[in-house]
Amino acid sequence: MAITLTRRSHSTMAPPGVHLSSSSMRSSVSHSTRNRSPQIHSEEQIEVDPLLCYSQYERAPGYANQLIWDLREHPSVARSVTTIAVPLAGSQLSQPATVPMTSSLNIVCDIFLPSWVIKIRKFQWHITAGDVLNDVHTFLYQPITQQEWHSLPDKKRRCISSAFETRCSQSYDREGAWRTGILRIDTLMNHTWFAGLSASLDKRNTCILSLRRPR
Repeated sequence: MAITLTRRSHSTMAPPGVHLSSSSMRSSVSHSTRNRSPQIHSEEQIEVDPLLCYSQYERAPGYANQLIWDLREHPSVARSVTTIAVPLAGSQLSQPATVPMTSSLNIVCDIFLPSWVIKIRKFQWHITAGDVLNDVHTFLYQPITQQEWHSLPDKKRRCISSAFETRCSQSYDREGAWRTGILRIDTLMNHTWFAGLSASLDKRNTCILSLRRPR
């Protein structure tokens, strides 16, 4: 069940600082589904599309990866370092997310809770860069559960509560954000900027999501 905080309370325990809302979104799977057709599976080591790929080297002054995206924002505001002034082109978003193409992709992150895996599935065609952005956003905007909340140390719950309150204060719909409760995005705390995907060397069709602090 989703976790909300009593307004102006900084307690990290369920009673009285945290209460349960009626909404619940427990699934850790984000799906992109259309008409079912044979899936595309890659048996080779995948390579990530340049738009999404993690890099240790600067693509532009101050930017190591090509995509500029604060995960607290909708994917529509994401930009490329080469064209910061304009939204991503449809041709960029429709590019296959990986080479070889695949219809099944898992994304993990060291900052996530251990059980969290973003599972992207396409039943009509291959997974695109746009699919990745949309499914990452959908996954992070699901409420955390009571069990997940109580599995966290007190210090981390205080930091997450602070991130939640900051997000609500910056939202266009502050009351709506508050009622929705603590989301997975809040557990990232200050590491909310996309820093690229790296293909896992150990798990097939799996990428590691890197995050960084805002500049």
